[in-house]
Amino acid sequence: MRRRILVPSAVLASVGTFLYTRFKRRLPRPRFKWPERPELTTIDETHVQATWIGHSTVLIHWYGLKILTDPVFSKRIGVHLGPLTIGMKRHTAPALSIEDVGPVDVILLSHAHMDHFDHKSLKRLITRETIVVSAPGTSRLLNTTHHPRDDCRLRSRDESPAPSIPESADTRTASA
Repeated sequence: MRRRILVPSAVLASVGTFLYTRFKRRLPRPRFKWPERPELTTIDETHVQATWIGHSTVLIHWYGLKILTDPVFSKRIGVHLGPLTIGMKRHTAPALSIEDVGPVDVILLSHAHMDHFDHKSLKRLITRETIVVSAPGTSRLLNTTHHPRDDCRLRSRDESPAPSIPESADTRTASA
């Protein structure tokens, strides 16, 4: 009984894959784009400056602190199986390379979708001094091979109480 169910499923999967690849070949492919390279020599450490690198990756200079959001520098995003990556190809190259960015103080990871959470890029960027801020549930994906310290992540409402606002910080004014 089980064998009857598996054989048609395998046949349907094969036919579906065949039809998908035939259909995909007929779709127009966008030309690969090389963005203009931003000038990092003009960065002033007394101001806030943001540089878009690509898709979700932004390099923020915050008064001398270097912050990188959702670093994705790979040619493909998806599931990494050794040297092979199964997933979507980039349509636009990153504006800067990891070498151009240099050491980063803080990495912000918004969520764990593959186009925002690139293991290969994280492996190359994270050092012992790097602070990685991630959402709850995302930090477990940063195992010891990626991030040696697991001390910085956002907590959910259940894990920690909301910070209280001191009365002196109240901005309301009394009506006269």
